[in-house]
Amino acid sequence: MKKDTAKSIWLLWGAGILYFVFNSVAAAQGWPFKLPGPKFADWDRYAVAMVSVPVGLIGIIGLSAVGICYARASGESRPLLRMPAPFGLSDPESQALHAAQILAFLVLPLVGIASLFAKFLGGNFCRKVSSGASIACGQTPYEVVGTDHFRFVSFSSVTPSRAFIYQGGPDYWPFWEPIGFCLLGLAAALMLIWFAATVRNGSQNTVSPADRVGRDEAGRAQHARSDIPIGEKL
Repeated sequence: MKKDTAKSIWLLWGAGILYFVFNSVAAAQGWPFKLPGPKFADWDRYAVAMVSVPVGLIGIIGLSAVGICYARASGESRPLLRMPAPFGLSDPESQALHAAQILAFLVLPLVGIASLFAKFLGGNFCRKVSSGASIACGQTPYEVVGTDHFRFVSFSSVTPSRAFIYQGGPDYWPFWEPIGFCLLGLAAALMLIWFAATVRNGSQNTVSPADRVGRDEAGRAQHARSDIPIGEKL
């Protein structure tokens, strides 16, 4: 991926994650205000959290991958210059802007995802029953199981359609989905570490200032030799 392409994708992707996580947290926590655009209208607050956690984590993984591509394509020797230009601006050496970009595109979304995960763990899930007209999790016939999401449930028990549902009505696989969310969180953490290591250490394509000067001088010398008339070379 080219440097300019990675910079554009980083900016759009990061802004998209911030927007999505903010609106998700606002809906899940019942805040009276949200950013303009699509919202979780008529969604149960706990269901918003359940859906938003994996989407947000996948977004963080993707953003980290774009950051790694940018750092590798930059060819810079200084770590600050291997970071994507802050907010697409032309001042790549501003530490304050870089800090603001990391805060907006990574730190705040991660804090928001953590709060959504905590909200998700506080919601009930329900099991379908064969008889009776009990109403639970907004559906019938179901009975409340509780909030012990990490209690083991065999895979064969959760695969039948609508065997379990989460609060608000979405399909749910107890034990398996929370474990999946944790694995996504681990993958996001590893990608962030990889991104930070690439920014710090560079890649085999990194060119130091001394090497860049040497290459420029060699290029100028080669260009000067090519300008000498053939007769003079002989």
